[in-house]
Amino acid sequence: MTTAAAESVLDCVGNTPIVTLRRLFPEPDVEVLAKLELMNPGGSMKDRSARFIVEGGLSDGTLRAGSTLIESSSGNFGVALAMAARVHDLRFTCVVDPKTTRANLALLRHLGADVDMVDDTDAHGGYLGSRLRRVRELLAERPGAVWINQYANERNPQAFYHGIGAELVDQLPAAPTVLFGPVSTTGSLLGSARRLRERFPDLRVTAVDAAGSVIFGGRPGSASCPGSAPAAFRNCAGPTRSTTSCTSPTPTPRSPAANCCRRRGSSRADRAAR
Repeated sequence: MTTAAAESVLDCVGNTPIVTLRRLFPEPDVEVLAKLELMNPGGSMKDRSARFIVEGGLSDGTLRAGSTLIESSSGNFGVALAMAARVHDLRFTCVVDPKTTRANLALLRHLGADVDMVDDTDAHGGYLGSRLRRVRELLAERPGAVWINQYANERNPQAFYHGIGAELVDQLPAAPTVLFGPVSTTGSLLGSARRLRERFPDLRVTAVDAAGSVIFGGRPGSASCPGSAPAAFRNCAGPTRSTTSCTSPTPTPRSPAANCCRRRGSSRADRAAR
């Protein structure tokens, strides 16, 4: 059997499988499906938004061959952008902080990104404010450079509307009751939920983030891993973040998010049975 070869690694982004988690959720009245975004070539769903933003910019002329991209990222989005920039012969500077993992730093450098490390904390005790300040300094130093700005970029949720959301509409064997999704920029959950609700209007959407995140209006706490929603989130989010499809925000303590899904799914099934 002959299979056509992809033209680039970016052509392998998306169309990830779904799997039933029966071993984790053996209850007969609860079915939990997971979409395996780790099977994207860069290892995360961020490959989708990086590809969509970069290729959309090249298509409409906001990006050109040889353009310099600048972005603040402590994790997956930086790696995904470095991959997209490498494929399209763009220069990329990723502003990171000391919480960025050594593995991600190595990936960024191997993919040809210029890594710019900030080491001073912001007024909230985190690094996001410092990273954004450094982004603005770099933009002033490099005329013509483009800030991707995943927090306010409208193409961020659009990538997931046309990606995960559209794929799940075709993949799901039955109408889903609840969509659980992790949030940071909120783009993935926003876009996916909008597409799914067009097909399944009664869908309940639950956003999950670590306790201490300010996304849900709670008190800020310390973030011990890259990608956690920082205290300065509200200061960098654009107007597109003012609308949300989330109907049930869930701050999750140090226990795995899967446990949260188990509790939510089971309680919902219990209520339906009564």
